[in-house]
Amino acid sequence: MILSLKRKIWINYLLYFSAETEKLLAEEDGRLSEARNHYVNVKLEDRNNPYLKVAGNKVRDTHPDDLPGKSFPDGGMVTCVTAIKGTSGFSSGKHYWEVSVRRINTDIKQSWWVGVTSAAEIPSNSSTSFPNTSNGFWFLSSSPKRANSFQFSTQPEISIPFHSRPETVGVYLDCDSGELSFYNVEKKTLIGSFTARFKGDIFPLFNPGKGDTSVMEVVQREVQSQTGDEGNCAESVENKTET
Repeated sequence: MILSLKRKIWINYLLYFSAETEKLLAEEDGRLSEARNHYVNVKLEDRNNPYLKVAGNKVRDTHPDDLPGKSFPDGGMVTCVTAIKGTSGFSSGKHYWEVSVRRINTDIKQSWWVGVTSAAEIPSNSSTSFPNTSNGFWFLSSSPKRANSFQFSTQPEISIPFHSRPETVGVYLDCDSGELSFYNVEKKTLIGSFTARFKGDIFPLFNPGKGDTSVMEVVQREVQSQTGDEGNCAESVENKTET
């Protein structure tokens, strides 16, 4: 009798958990669908950085053998030396773009940054302070050294646990409400988001990291219209994450 009751309670719990999970997944799917209504085709701003190979909407780090001095000035550490902005900047409205971190017949990239920046120029000197929300860089980063989590560029850093690495990362910038969100496009799930107050133009930010065979590609899609309204967005602090 007791075993039967326990089994019934357990089954009811599983049914409730399954229903709640389906509800959450449906909500996240709806949020991603809404974000994709604001799709923009972002272009890479090629500044002839010797540490990057840029071809159209694709970018990767330069092989060390092709570098001056045969090495990066910052060694194996991923810094702004391999970062690149997207065009054009946004100062109001809602904007969404996607970044592919996997090519056919290659492994998923493990080293990358994806996000936004208010910097007019990407620092070319690796000795400058590490980019974070306090100096105009808001991004999600992935590293092969972190097998089960991403990080936000906050101070202190915030870790975002994940179950599987995305093949495509969706970035949703809502300037008017001051929110930046990241999605696993294949799973249709929210990786994490944080709120911010931006000032002036905010530019898409990309960093292909170092050592991966796979390139980073800014996905281009057919869109009905692209918005770039003028106004203000802001400068951050409060963070929200969801897993």
